[in-house]
This record gives sequence, structure tokens and C-alpha cells, in this order.
Amino acid sequence: MGRVWLAERGDGEYRQQVAIKLLKRGMDSDEILGRFRAERQILADLNHPHIARLLDGGLTAGGLPYLVMEYVDGLPLDEYCRAHCLDLRARLRLFLGVCDAVQYAHQRLLIHRDIKPGNVLVTADGTPKLLDFGIAKLLDPATVDRTQAVTGHSMLLLTPRYASPEQIRGEATATTTDVHALGCLLFELLTGRHPFHESLGDQARLLREICLREPPRPSLCATMQEIPARQLAGDLDNIVLMALRKEPARRYGSAEQLRADVERHLRSEPVSARPSTLGYRTGRMFKRNPLAAAGIGAAIVALVAGTAMSVWQAREANLQRQRAEQRLGDVRQLANAMIFDVDAELEKGTTQARAVLVDRALRYLDSLVKEHGLDASLKRDLAAAYEKIGDIEGNYTVINQLGRGADATAHYDIALKLRRELLAADPGNQEYQQDMASSLQNAGDMHWSQGDAQAAHDSYAAAVRQLESLVRRADAPLERHVNLARARTYLANVLYSQSRPSLLRFGESMALHERSAAELRSLHQQHPAESSIRYWLESVLFEMGNKRLATGRLAQAQPLLEEALALTRAWQAAEPDNTRARRAVALDLRKVAEVHVESGRISLAMQLMRESLQVREALAVQDPGNAGWQRDLAVALHTQAGWFDRLGQSADALAGFRRATGIFRTLYERDRGNVVRRADRVEAGTALAAALVRAGQLPEAQRLLEELRPELPSAAELKAGSPLEEQAAFHAATRAELHVARSESALAAAAAMDALRLQSSYSSADPLNVTSARDLARLQLRTAELLLSCRSGGDGSRCAALSMQPCELLRQSRATWERLESGAMLAHDYPQRHATRNGQPCRSAPDRLRRASRRARKLALRLPNLRKNLGESMYPFKPGSYAPRNGWYVAAFREEIGEKLLSRWILNQPVVIYRKGDGTAVAVEGRCPHRHFPLGESRRIGDAIQCGYHGITFGADGRCTFIPSQTTVPGVLSIHAYPLVERGLWAWIWPGDPAKADESLLPTEEEIGFSRSADFHSKPFYYHHVNGRYQLLNDNLLDLTHLGYLHGGSIGTADDAATPEQRDQNARRLSSRRIMKNTPPPPVTRERFGIDCPVDRISGMDFFYPGFHAGIGDSRVAEGYPDAGRQLNSSRVWHAVTPATKRTTNYFFAMGSPDREGVEFMVEYLKPVLAEDIFATEQIEKIISTVDDVPPELMLRSDTTAVMGRRVLQAMMDAEAAPPAG
Repeated sequence: MGRVWLAERGDGEYRQQVAIKLLKRGMDSDEILGRFRAERQILADLNHPHIARLLDGGLTAGGLPYLVMEYVDGLPLDEYCRAHCLDLRARLRLFLGVCDAVQYAHQRLLIHRDIKPGNVLVTADGTPKLLDFGIAKLLDPATVDRTQAVTGHSMLLLTPRYASPEQIRGEATATTTDVHALGCLLFELLTGRHPFHESLGDQARLLREICLREPPRPSLCATMQEIPARQLAGDLDNIVLMALRKEPARRYGSAEQLRADVERHLRSEPVSARPSTLGYRTGRMFKRNPLAAAGIGAAIVALVAGTAMSVWQAREANLQRQRAEQRLGDVRQLANAMIFDVDAELEKGTTQARAVLVDRALRYLDSLVKEHGLDASLKRDLAAAYEKIGDIEGNYTVINQLGRGADATAHYDIALKLRRELLAADPGNQEYQQDMASSLQNAGDMHWSQGDAQAAHDSYAAAVRQLESLVRRADAPLERHVNLARARTYLANVLYSQSRPSLLRFGESMALHERSAAELRSLHQQHPAESSIRYWLESVLFEMGNKRLATGRLAQAQPLLEEALALTRAWQAAEPDNTRARRAVALDLRKVAEVHVESGRISLAMQLMRESLQVREALAVQDPGNAGWQRDLAVALHTQAGWFDRLGQSADALAGFRRATGIFRTLYERDRGNVVRRADRVEAGTALAAALVRAGQLPEAQRLLEELRPELPSAAELKAGSPLEEQAAFHAATRAELHVARSESALAAAAAMDALRLQSSYSSADPLNVTSARDLARLQLRTAELLLSCRSGGDGSRCAALSMQPCELLRQSRATWERLESGAMLAHDYPQRHATRNGQPCRSAPDRLRRASRRARKLALRLPNLRKNLGESMYPFKPGSYAPRNGWYVAAFREEIGEKLLSRWILNQPVVIYRKGDGTAVAVEGRCPHRHFPLGESRRIGDAIQCGYHGITFGADGRCTFIPSQTTVPGVLSIHAYPLVERGLWAWIWPGDPAKADESLLPTEEEIGFSRSADFHSKPFYYHHVNGRYQLLNDNLLDLTHLGYLHGGSIGTADDAATPEQRDQNARRLSSRRIMKNTPPPPVTRERFGIDCPVDRISGMDFFYPGFHAGIGDSRVAEGYPDAGRQLNSSRVWHAVTPATKRTTNYFFAMGSPDREGVEFMVEYLKPVLAEDIFATEQIEKIISTVDDVPPELMLRSDTTAVMGRRVLQAMMDAEAAPPAG
């Protein structure tokens, strides 16, 4: 799969050798790339002294992935043992280290699946290192996607001689699979040969024997002088054979159990692999204590004498049992005290120290489990301990944490598993229900930190439901009300957030916050001294203010944020040493400062930010290992640096950006799976690069931008509204400014267009985001300027391929600025000037908007000349173009075609369609070339058509076969025969060059959602000749925002226009989807199903070029309502749009669904709906075909999909018009 290279750091900073694993050229298939990515993620999650560490990873300039790993200078395990002539004890000690590494991986729910001597290197100092997790498998269902691409084909990837029977048979693998490999490894270490040595030359035989034949005892296969057979007989024989058992259930259950038996053997203690007989135990005791053998006779005498003492011994044993139980309780109480009581006291101490403390307590509890078993009470303690260590390791919502998200997730998963078992055994236990809610919240936290907003929402929502059921009880303690407030806060945040991936449902988020705020205010009045209530009330007020600030509602944001700050200042005054209170004050100070910045009060904002920074600096110094506090400091430094940059204080700005960038880089390296850490890293580094460009330090700016490229999201990771998408846009915009500074106008324009594409997608996902809209308006304006500069300068030819037009961008920018200017941000009379920039007054946010809007207007005045010089965009088709000819169009429904001649106009040509005697459908030109008489008005003679005017007859292949007035038939007297294919409900015609008619270009029945199953009901029920051009009907079907208006009384709602559109395009089709959650049902759903509760809807269209649209409609009862998830509608609708003439269209409509009654209902219901579409189309056609010099259509955001469709069609027409090659 890959080659491994030895590399050395080359920047001169310090010497370091590493191993670089590089994918081979030609091996970059999707499967292998998946394995490579999986290995990188797996290694990033592992940190153990006996596992080779991952240091870095990324893509080469050629796009091949690579891993940078710790370089292990050593020999394979078996070679090392031979080279150093190690004795038995030394080999077993090495083996214990390997077991430690494997057990560590198992504790993180990971199995290696390829343990062999070559994957264990031993360094010069005797340290074994486990390598190559390339075919490892994650056991955690929540993360199985990371290795899905490799686990499905593991049979192709295993090493046969070290494979387990279940691997060879292709069965499920587990930790016992690695135990088998360890047994094979131990066999070779002890004997110097493989258990089935004689079969190694015949792979088929080897695989059979691994599955069927029992391995020999190691003592019978000893081949090394260093380890005689007698040392292997007994314990080691049994240990190895137990590890190599065919049935996984009969092996050691874990690497730890195997390790424990080997260690017991080294200590001459009884091992679990042998029956625990009296003779065996006595023998092991004598081996540990040789002098005991000398007193064997005395022991026999003592045994006889001891019979008289049996009663006393029984009483003594009972006392010992009572003392042991007391010790168990004491140790358990001590462990829990260390985890919860002592740790709480140390919360203001270093995070690392807390982690060590809790980790040791966890080990105490683990040891108790191994010694005494896992009863319900101990299981609950153990789950709480795993949760606590997870909090400290890497939950971003916890103040004091180390930033190790993968470790936190692993421990949270163990806690969740234990708690599920407890709740399943006792569903009514309120304590177990509370614990489960806590684990669900932790799961939500980790899903969110990894960028999965939907999974986070589901976990938080489940936790809220669990807690709401508990809080409804009259005896619910105060703690549960506080926990419910926390869960609702994070559920509201994942519903809407601008700094993290979210579902972008602002209204639901604010409603949840307001409900929590009301309940917390009431609790605060009842319990004014309770700090946890004060903390969560402040948190809710902070989030409400922050979201109103982000959406431009300054007047609503400011009082909420100032109330939050007042609460935290009072809290800090009451508890001056409370780090949570100090941190909350620092966060509130920064957010209030942002309000003042947006209002133009820069001086006051800077004063508040300095106070915030003082607190953050002190906390970060107090606990350098605390990832939460380090991020707090970096965010404040980054924000302040941006303000310095705005004021023209470039030196201060660069210093702040540099320091913030360094902290964010360190945090990201600690937790590379955290999408917020990654977005922080990209944003801070790009901001520093942008400041460097403005300061004229171009080489450093370029180096920094290149350094960030591997962290930019891939195409698969780009999701509309993701913070990574926003940062990718920022990076592209900064590249554009770098090119501008170097006078590279064509490169600058191209980079600006990349930025604009990304920013447009990000902004469209969240139309409420004022900051994003402002960035979009700036980019639209800047890109237009760069395109103008490119076209008016010497790079015009290089810019010719840039499809975006400056005039269109200027219109869009002006519209965006004017929307912002007239919005909520300008509804208040803020002071205009409170600071200076390079000696000039610094404008407030409203003032800056007015200034930018004026700039956009000024450029827009140039539009008439721009239009004249640059031409209009490709929104209208080029003159003379109206539809592609080389493509499959629907000519008729199959059921329409029979013996009678069916006439249709298709692409300005009359066509006749009919069935021959053998049932084959044919299509021929519908006019006689003699006097152009319509052949559709003629008659059939057999399979031929006889013209009704002069009796000239044409065969089904178009050739003339008979002329009544003469015996010879001129060769030119023929009609065109068209390729015609029947598929699904339709007959498809190819009007263009018959030589290019390729049936593989037809949409498949699967692609359009058509089924021939008896459970699927389809019906073609509507054909209409529309007095409107084909282009208009295509646009109508590709822009579904009209549903809430043209069809608002039937099939649409306002949500059809308000919901962001998701698009996908390839060479065959253009797809769009709108996913609407918890929205009012359209009238048709109310009438059909008799419901009025909110529903979840999917509305979409797949446009198969050049004229077939497959629509999808799906609706279910929304979550939280009776019958939640109940399927209401699941249907496919098919629109075929075939040009008849340049200004008329053949329109075919059909639909299908598993619901037969639903199809019949919709057939009647949709007739007036379709009439509304046709009416609108025909009215538009009247305007544009009769009004002279009609102005061009204005493009809105909702037209994006339609314009994409037009451009594909124009490209098809351009290809047809192009002269033949050569």
C-alpha cells in the first residue's frame, strides 16, 4: 500500500529523524485512500510508550497522502531476540510490553488485526514498539465510519501466517483476534518456529490447518539452545495453547489476561490456563519458596495437629472475611473521594495534576473490579470515574481539560456502556436515569467537537427528554433542574451557532434559551446563593446576547450581555478564588467589548478587552496544560489583534496574531480530530497572513498560507454553513490579496472567485448571519474590482475563462449592502466617532456600511458601459439557441403509442410516432418532402405511411417506397427516421445526429426512482402543449421557491423559499434538495392525512439533461409530536420537458408511490396545481415574446440552480455548433 522513508528535519531548528509513510503512485484508489486516512486517525488517537507515535500527516503536492511517524531505530522482535541470544525471561519481558500496547489499543475500542514480528520493532535499549495500524478495526459503533472502507475487505489484507481462524473465515473480529496473534507471536519467541511450520510453503494448507488443526505444545517444538524444552513444559505450554484456541470464546478474553498469566508465570504463581489443583498450587508455592520443601515432614505433623484447631480456624476465617469486606469499602470510599471530593478541591490547581489523581483512583476501582467482580454499585462508581477522567482529558465544555478529545471519547463510551447496562437492569431507577442523561450529554459534546451537529443534536435531545421526565417529579432535587438547564443550553447551541457546526435553526434555538432563562430566573430568586444556578443563568443570557449580536440585533444583545456581566461580577466578588467565576467574567467582558466595537466605541471596547486579557493571562499561567483556558487566551488575543489592525496599529496587530496563532497551533496538534480546533488554526493563521500582506511582508505571508493548505477542508468535508467552509473562503480571499500585492491580476481574480464561491455557500446556509453577509458583500465588490482590473489590463485573455461577470457581482454587492444598511444594525442612533485610525476618526458599524454601500453604488453606475464592453452573463441563452438537439427527450408516454399515427412537434420539427405490426414503436419526420403535407393527417398502409395529399408512401425507416405518378423513386425523396427507445413510462427520442444516439445516456429507472415492483404504483396522467418556451419550464422546475406563493394554497409553504438549498452536479444530472425540519405542513398534507402538527419534509429535483426532471417528496411527523416519525408522503414525480418549437413546449407529467390511494388522490389534486404552473409560464411568454427590447431578467440567489442548468444546456448547444475537429 505504501512505502516508508527515513527523513530528517531540514529547517535547521533541531535534528530529528522521522519515518514518512507515503502512498505508492497508482495505489490511490478510494479503498486504499480510506485505509490510509483511517490509519492516520487511528494513530492520532494512540499515545503509548510501546506504540509508534504519529507526528504529522497530510497531502503531497501531487495529492498523495502521507504519515509522519516516530522513527523506530530497531529490529523486528524475532530478529532482536536471535541477535541478542535472549533467554526465556528476557523474551517474556519483551512480550509483556507488546501486550501492554495491545491492551491500550483495546481499551480505546481498537483491534490491530495484523500483529506479527515485523510489526513489532525493538530499539537498542530494549523497548518494543508496535507499528502499522493500517488494517485496524474500531469496535465503537459511533466511530465505525472511520474504517468502514477497510474493514469490509480485511480478508485481502491480513497476513495469513498470523491470522486467526475467524479472520480466515471472514467472520467478525474482536479483541480475541489479537489474542490469537499474540499467542502465535509468543509461540515463535519461545520455540523459534511457527506452530504450523511445515505448512508455511503451501498457503492453502496453512489456512486449513489454522482453522482445523490444533497447534502442538511449544515444549515439543523447542529448537533453541537458549530455551530448553523443560522450561516450556507446563505453564507456558498451557498459556500459549489457550491463546491459540480455535474458538474465540475459549481464549483469553483480553491481552491483559494473557499478560497477567505470563507475569504470574514469571513470579512462579499459579496461572489461569492450568486447572487449579491442590498439587499444582503446592508445587508453584514450593518453586517460589524452595526452603519450604525442607520442612515438608514438619508440615505433615502440623497438618495432623491442625485438625484439632479446625473450629478456631473457621472462626478466624469469618473474621478475615469481614475485615476484607471492610477494606473493600474503605478502598472504594477512598477512590471515590479522590475522584470527586479531593478533585473538586483541586479544581483551581493544574489540570495535569487532577488527571493524575483521577487516573490513579480509576486504577484502584479497576483493581477492585478484577478482584471482587462488578456488582451494580461498583459498576456505577466505575462509570462515574470514567466520566470524570473523560471530562479532564478533553471535553471542550469543561473548563479544566487537557485537549485530548480522542481519549475523552473512549472513556465516555465505556461509561455510557456501563450505564446502559445498569438502566436496562433497573429502568425505574432515578439515579440511573440521571446518570444516563449525563452520558448522553457527554456524547453530544464529543459529537459536536468532531463536527457532527446532527448526532450532537440527537444526543442532547435525548438527554433533555430524560431530564424533563425526572424534573417533573415533585421531589426532584435542585441539581436536576440545573442539569436540565445545561442540557437545554447545549441543545439550543447545536440548533444555532455561528462558531461551530450547527443545524442553523435560529428560532428554535432562541425559544429554548428563553424558556431556560425564565426557569433559571425563578430558581435564582428562590436560591440566590446557589452558584450553579447563577452560572447557568449567566450562560443562557450570554448565548442569547451572542446570537442576537451575531444576527445584527445590537439593541437586543447589549442588555442581555451586560446583565450576564453583572451576574458574573457579583459571583466573583462573592467567591474571588473561584476560577469558573473569573473565567465567566473574562468571557462576558470580551463579548460586551464586541458590542461597543460594532457601535463605534473602540476606546471603551479596548479597555474592557484589556481587563478580560488580564484574567485570561493569569488563568493560562496558573495552568499551562488547561486547553480550555489556553483557547480562551488565544481567542481574546486574536480578537484584540483584529481591532489593532482596524486601527492601523500593524505592529501590535502582528504581535497579537502571532501569539494567538502559536497557541491555536499547539491546541490543534493535541486534538486533531476536533473541527473547532482545526477552524481556529486556519482562521488565526490566515488572519496573520492577511496582516502580513497588508504590512508588505509577502514571503512570510505566502509561507504561512502554504503551511495551512493541508488543513483546509477537502471537497467531501465542505458542508454549507460549516466553520471550515468559512475559513476556506477567508484563506482564498487572503491568497487573492497576496496575488494583488504581486501584480498577478489573473491569479488574484481566480482566487477571489474561489473565495466568493465558498463564502456564498456559507452565507446562503445562514441568511441571518450579519457578519457573513458583510463578508460576502465585501467579496462580491472586491471580486468585481479584480475582474475589472484583470480585463482592462494585460491579463484579459487569461481571465476569459472566468465565468462570473463583474456587472452581475456589482449588482449583487450593492443589493447585499443595501439590505444590511436598511436592517436592524442601522435602526439605532449610535455615536459615530469614538476613536481614530491613523489620525482619522474611526467609523461605527452603521457608518462603515453606508460607506461601503456608496462605493458599491458608485461602481454600479458603470454598469451600462460594462455591459457594452464585457457582455452580459450567460443567464439568457445565446442568440439563436433555444435547446440542445443531441440528447434524449420524451416524445410520448408509452401508453399513447398505438396503431394510430400520433403527431408531435419536437425541436421545431413535426414528428409522427406509431407502433409497427410487431409492436415496435417508431418515430419519423412528420411532413412529406413533396409539398410539406403533414403525415400525421395521412394513413397507414401496413407499417408504412401514405401521404394524404399525393399518395407518396414512406416506410418505417423513412425511405420512400412508392410514388403513384411515376415508377422511379428519387433517392432524395425520404423522411428522417429518429432513434426511439422505450423505457419506464416513456418513449424517448433523439432529435439530433443519429450517430451520437447513445442509450447509456438515458436516465436509468433506478436513478429516477421508478420501480416495476408490484408494491410501487405509477401513473402517467398529464400531457399539455404549453405556449411557453422550454427554458421557462426548466427554470420553473429548478427553482422551487415559487411553491409557497404560486402554490401556497395547495402543495407549498413559505419554508420552501426560506430553506437553504443543497446542490450536487455531475455530467449526467443536476440535483437540488431542501430539507425542512419541524415546519408547518402544506395544505395538501393537511387534507390528505388530516393532521396539523409540524412535519419534517424533503423536497427536491434531479434534472437529467436536457429535459427530464425527477422530483422527490417525502414528509413525516416531526419529532416531539404524537406519531413522531410516521411516514406521511413518499412519492416521486416526473416532469418531461420537450421543446416543441422555439416558443412552445411538450410537457409530460407522471408520478409514482408505494401508496396506491395516494397516487389516485394526487392525480386529481395536482391538476389545478399544474394548471397554475402552465398559466404562469404562458403569461411570462406573452411578455417576453411581444414586448420590444424587454430588459434582461435579474438574477436572485434562488436562481442559482436554474442558472446552473442553463449553463449546462448552453454548453451542450455550443458543442453542437462547434466545427468538427481536424
